[in-house]
Amino acid sequence: MKVKFWCFWVFLLTFHVGVFGQSVGVVYPHFRQIFQRNSLNEATFSVLGNCNENSTLVQYKLVPVEKGQGVAIDWSNLDEAPGGGFFQGKVKAKGGWYALWVRSMGFNKVWQDSSMLSRVGVGENFIIAGQSNAQGTKRKPNEKGATDDRVNCANFYNFFPDFNSNPTHKVFGERNLDFPFDNFTKLDDNATIGPTGLSQYYWPILGDSLVKKLNVPVCFYNASWFATTMKNWMESSKGIPSPNPWTNNTAYYTDGFPYINLKKVVEAFGVKGGVRSILWAQGESDNNFETTGSDYYNQFVELISIFRKQTGLDIPWVVAEASFTANRYENGGCTTPLWNPSIIKAQQDVVTVSQISEMYSGPNFDGIEVPRKDDLYSLCVHFTPDAYSQVASAWLSKLNDVFFKTSKAILPLPLPQFIKKCGPNNEMVISVNDVSENTQIEWYNGNFDFIGKDRTKQVFTPGKYFLKTTDTIGNVFIVPFFQVRNLPVPTKPSVIASSLTTICSGLSVNLSISENAGKVLWNTGSTLSTIEVKNQGDYKVKTWNKFDCSSEFSSATKITVVDNPKSPLVSYLSPYFLTGGQKPSDVEFNWSFNNVAIAAEKGSNLRVKTSGRYSVYASKKYTDGPLCVSPTFDITYTLPLDGGLSIFPNPAGNLVTIQSVSSLQGSEFTIYAIDGRQITQGKISQDGSYVMNLTGINAGNYKLVLKTNDQLYTKTLIISN
Repeated sequence: MKVKFWCFWVFLLTFHVGVFGQSVGVVYPHFRQIFQRNSLNEATFSVLGNCNENSTLVQYKLVPVEKGQGVAIDWSNLDEAPGGGFFQGKVKAKGGWYALWVRSMGFNKVWQDSSMLSRVGVGENFIIAGQSNAQGTKRKPNEKGATDDRVNCANFYNFFPDFNSNPTHKVFGERNLDFPFDNFTKLDDNATIGPTGLSQYYWPILGDSLVKKLNVPVCFYNASWFATTMKNWMESSKGIPSPNPWTNNTAYYTDGFPYINLKKVVEAFGVKGGVRSILWAQGESDNNFETTGSDYYNQFVELISIFRKQTGLDIPWVVAEASFTANRYENGGCTTPLWNPSIIKAQQDVVTVSQISEMYSGPNFDGIEVPRKDDLYSLCVHFTPDAYSQVASAWLSKLNDVFFKTSKAILPLPLPQFIKKCGPNNEMVISVNDVSENTQIEWYNGNFDFIGKDRTKQVFTPGKYFLKTTDTIGNVFIVPFFQVRNLPVPTKPSVIASSLTTICSGLSVNLSISENAGKVLWNTGSTLSTIEVKNQGDYKVKTWNKFDCSSEFSSATKITVVDNPKSPLVSYLSPYFLTGGQKPSDVEFNWSFNNVAIAAEKGSNLRVKTSGRYSVYASKKYTDGPLCVSPTFDITYTLPLDGGLSIFPNPAGNLVTIQSVSSLQGSEFTIYAIDGRQITQGKISQDGSYVMNLTGINAGNYKLVLKTNDQLYTKTLIISN
């Protein structure tokens, strides 16, 4: 629905040029906004702004406008997780007048851009209230403003447009709550103190004096209205029409007026910026209409009680003592001046007797510029420029060191903290923190359309938004427009394998994501950054960043599991040979002796030359894949006691097998009869076992002589054929 009532003024929460573009810029605080300092000369205030979507860090620094006008703060972190196109944070600063700089950093760790809000202050805020000697009068065009740049006002009211042609100013009637929050200016020659101040009056002089005395900036708001009585203020605080006594009570002020302006000033300005006190100057009309002291006192006490109940704030009041009045004859000249001691005493008693906290005595107006002048601006009751310095000095004497040390100023309320996260479909979701659970939340877009009131999971599409909160007593708090963009979504991750993705059965490969991530999820259900994989299949992973935005799943990484070769079954092949059994052509046997690899032996059989422990495993190298191995088979071998040469069978028939601990390749053999005759001889061409043909040799006992490359062996051979 469209917002048709209070919030048209929110549209005027102006932002600086470029803020809603891609560059970094400050949305809040506003230009020349002053934040109320505490007793330690400090204030903590919120900073809200917009930045690039890919910003990863936003910093700020404070630079005094002039030397001695504050304590500088060098670049410091403001928001370490800006995201979504906006940032926010808090700044704690000493009293002073500053240029606020902000800058943003991108993913590449390079500073992207910077922006400056040339004026923002930590100092003193005052709300002016009462009647015309607080509001000001129809001013001369040459009425002077403050000389010091640090004297400010909410400058948006223009009751006399012929004296101020500023197009941003408005001509308000009695009650108009369309308060632009951001229109702060120096209280200069052309300024008007909003929302209802008529002229600068003596306030620029007081501002200059306070700045000189305190060395901090000041800001004034004016919610006064001329010719009002205490009864008007009290009745309007109850929301009822109050009769205008200057019309013989035949006309009524609008419901809630003039009080509603004071309340709204506190809501719109006092809560956000904080406030030192209300400067109250009123009583002349009550004197004119002969209000009794007791009525004045009771109405004043009731007004303050209602005000504090409705605002929830015990704002200090500084009460001027004012009763002097004189009327102007139609033909010119002033009536006899009137003073009313009972009203003065009532004003004093509200401060000293009522037991209302945070009430302070203000200046006495009744002795200043008496008699008042009869001219267009004074009308026999108002101060003229000749008395401005005296009135300002009277206020300054009451706003003294004791007052600033003892009064309990209302400190700035920070903006709510926005927690940004992605929803299930990576949509922007904002939660509102730092507000009471009983506070009503309302979000509006750039067209002032209401979009929702969810405090924990409000969904946003890119665009401009503002937040309205309403507490349990009806006070409204506005967070100005800021730009929302999409949160950064993690890029599609890659998977890194610790080894080949084809693995041997029983082994594993570690799969890891290539990027750092806040949270991960594998299609196996694991949430670890690195997983150990043993089974064949496709593996993929997705990630979440610090905003809970999720990436796509990575491309699948295929893991293939291949078989290991069968384990060799070792047995004795012959006295000097072990065998692992039949070996496939694509498999190698890997032998070792006493845990030392025998690198030259890859076949099924192994010549054994020494007693000890022999081991063997099978290995298979897959094309473009791993080398897989079988379990190891162990056997303990004892060398035969035959001197290194074995012949069998012995006695032999027509054939006999010869083996030796030495290599047989190239060896020569000779068989001798028992009488020494040479029976036969030959040469062995290969190693291993040699089968000798004994056909044709008569049965009997013979001597076999074998000469290898490194040994000469002699053995008795019995032929039984």
